[in-house]
Amino acid sequence: MNTKLLLSLKLIFVLLLSSGATYAASNNSLWGDIDEPVVSTKQLEQQQQQLQAQQLLLDNQKTVCELLSAQPTLSADTTNAAKIQDALTKAYKATLPSYQMLIANKESANNLYVQYRNLYLKTYCTAAK
Repeated sequence: MNTKLLLSLKLIFVLLLSSGATYAASNNSLWGDIDEPVVSTKQLEQQQQQLQAQQLLLDNQKTVCELLSAQPTLSADTTNAAKIQDALTKAYKATLPSYQMLIANKESANNLYVQYRNLYLKTYCTAAK
């Protein structure tokens, strides 16, 4: 009688284990999808590099927005006056003769800067505010 009871207990235990394993294998929320491909480390590194590049771009964008917000006119920037003059000279040489007056005249250059600044701030810096 003990062997029959022991045998029936073993059978019940085996049935419980097999039904539990069947349930776990069929339930995706426990194990995930078996057929899902594993992402390679190279792909993970590329995704991480892309995220870092995007973050750097956002950080740089904030810096440009901060600089332009702090600099309302071109003539007020005395620290970078030499660089600005050099850039204007290069732009003067590269532009068509009909547009050179816009760069050569300080007031016109300042107006172009203010227009560019306002357009840049409206286009790229709305989220930064």
